[in-house]
Parts: sequence; structure tokens; C-alpha cells
Amino acid sequence: MKITISLSDRLVEELDELLSHNGRHTRNRLIQKLLRESITREKQLRVAKLYWEGKKTLRQCAEILGIDLEEMMDVLCRFNIPLDGGRFPQNKFALKMLRQGRKSQPLELSS
Repeated sequence: MKITISLSDRLVEELDELLSHNGRHTRNRLIQKLLRESITREKQLRVAKLYWEGKKTLRQCAEILGIDLEEMMDVLCRFNIPLDGGRFPQNKFALKMLRQGRKSQPLELSS
């Protein structure tokens, strides 16, 4: 499918600037790449908001985006959304251990 759009001269200049740093793309491919990235980010933001509002669980959000739980936790961190609404700080520790390839032990939280 073809879509024709008009771009301002300034936006075309910015695209060309990006192209000059990465010769692998044509304008068309660069626009497609940027559009894909933007759509992905918007979807992630929409789903992260559902999590933040308590409308979806972490697992449900991951399923909506078609990613695993670790990736979903990364998405939430990118948007500065606390895991489990900040109620369970040990999940941040678990994610850190997962990234380091170790099984995490629950944190002992003092009352």
C-alpha cells in the first residue's frame, strides 16, 4: 500500500541529516523505520498506562505486546513506572539478578 504525505522542508532536512549518518537507508526506508519505532513506543506507552492504572497485570501487558515478562519490566522501567506500583521493591532486585544470569533471593524487608 502506498501513502503519500507532505513534509516540511525542515523535516526533510532532518531526515537527510539522519541519512548522512547511516548510508544503509533511503528516505523511504528511514521513514518506515522511524514510523515502526514510533508505533511500537506508542503501543508500549498505552499498555504501560493500563498497568499503571491497575487495569491489566504485568503478564496481561506482556501478552498484549507479545513480549516476555522481563521485556515488559524493561518497558515499565523505560516509562519510569514502578513495578507492582512500587509496593514490591524486591521485583527490581529480581530483574537485576535476572539480567546478571543469577536466580534472585527474596529481599528481607524490615518493617
